[in-house]
Amino acid sequence: MKKLLIIVVVIVIAVGGFMYLKKQKGTDVSPTPTALPKSIILNVATDSKLGAYLVSNSGRTVYVYTKDTPGTSTCTEQCLVNWPPYIVSASISPTGGEGVAGTVSRLVHDDGSAQVTYNGFPLYYYVKDMGIGDTNGQNMGKVWFVVKP
Repeated sequence: MKKLLIIVVVIVIAVGGFMYLKKQKGTDVSPTPTALPKSIILNVATDSKLGAYLVSNSGRTVYVYTKDTPGTSTCTEQCLVNWPPYIVSASISPTGGEGVAGTVSRLVHDDGSAQVTYNGFPLYYYVKDMGIGDTNGQNMGKVWFVVKP
């Protein structure tokens, strides 16, 4: 019993240390709005059905809301619960990785948060995408779509 308790404590400490180091590197661990590193923040992923689409620096799928207009986010309240914005530090100049052909930028909200934009359109995560490669929000309500590079 004592050995089992020691093993559990070691595992908890190791996981906590890993999460701390991952956070220190600045990678986004979840699709909730968090400050991200000063690095490439959009990359290209490929799916057999969807083809090429954009993902965050951690590999999470990002979406565009067709009710938005360039430079303006219209997603509010419950919408933001289901579709958290892709937030970065307001001090960085967002860039795209290889294959990201459009303009990567940000819009600054009234609260000071900086949401990543692609060709002017605000980008979001989908709360039900739990892992890398998930695209559960594609064509949701016929207004949410993965972003093509």
